[in-house]
Amino acid sequence: MTQDERERECARQRIQDYTENLFEFLRRDFECQERHLKAEGAVVAGQCLPVSVAELREEHTLKNFEDDRFTIVDMVHLCVNKDLKFLQMKKRELPATFWELRRWVKNKIRTQRNKIVREKRQLVKLEAQREAYKDLTEEEIVQKEDEIWHIGVGKKMRQEKAVEQGYRYGLKVAVECGFGEKGSLREMHSLARQLQYSIGANKRAIRPVSLHFVSFKGELERFCVETMRADRWKAHLCHESALDVFSNEQSNMCVLSPDATEPLIDIDESKIYIVGGLVDRTIKKHATSRFAQENGIECRRLPLKEYYPSKPKLVLNVNAVVEALITVHGGASWEEALHRVIPKRQINK
Repeated sequence: MTQDERERECARQRIQDYTENLFEFLRRDFECQERHLKAEGAVVAGQCLPVSVAELREEHTLKNFEDDRFTIVDMVHLCVNKDLKFLQMKKRELPATFWELRRWVKNKIRTQRNKIVREKRQLVKLEAQREAYKDLTEEEIVQKEDEIWHIGVGKKMRQEKAVEQGYRYGLKVAVECGFGEKGSLREMHSLARQLQYSIGANKRAIRPVSLHFVSFKGELERFCVETMRADRWKAHLCHESALDVFSNEQSNMCVLSPDATEPLIDIDESKIYIVGGLVDRTIKKHATSRFAQENGIECRRLPLKEYYPSKPKLVLNVNAVVEALITVHGGASWEEALHRVIPKRQINK
């Protein structure tokens, strides 16, 4: 067995052990943990579950397993282990809570897999560093590391200054969170994460923009402030809607909607680009285009059809749309920007 094969086998075993530990955690007796229950989910031992403890315990009968009863934890375990008999079942035969827990488990496993990949990259980086330093004296190593540190600090300070400039005077990009006000708690939390990713993309941008999160209130604001420290975000957080915040600049507003007929080709610095704060779990057709039409606002779509004509059903998250705008604003082409933000799984379908 080669070194690469040993590393792959070790990573596979770590993922398998993590998965089994995760299911062991889900099967524990949560009697003493029920005081941590919240609204539509449960917080148990620091884990935010998408379903309640009662739903975890509830037993179901399955058509292909008539003699047995299963909890949704058992069902997800069968699914993750690719049980052939279970995979032959039709989607409508499975409870809705199964899909909630399955998504949560798969995200946890994906996070662990990404962690292993990052660890491997770090080891490769350290090995390359040791190789570069092997012929240097201790004094030369200290001097080189000091130079690298100063370069990093200088780069960070320049980027922070660019973000501050963008925040005050940059291209205005607003996410209208009011579209998702009537969504479920899970959809609200998903939107919160996408707003956080948008902040991260702007912090890394060549030319940061002035981000505005409008209709930012209620459960969305509470969740973002308590769990994501949104009060520290370099963005304008407004309770009012986009129409109220930019009431004097409505003629300069441009709503981005997948239902628009005209594509957005060039970014105009004088425009205010409005992105609908809708998550892709429940696609609401024509919501943003109707908003633009009712208020007499210009409406454009990202040029997905022009660059991906064979993929008419591409769906982008809020943060992907924001990042695409920021990337093109920084000097990249639409082709480069879309290639960066569109998930590979959608392109490879």
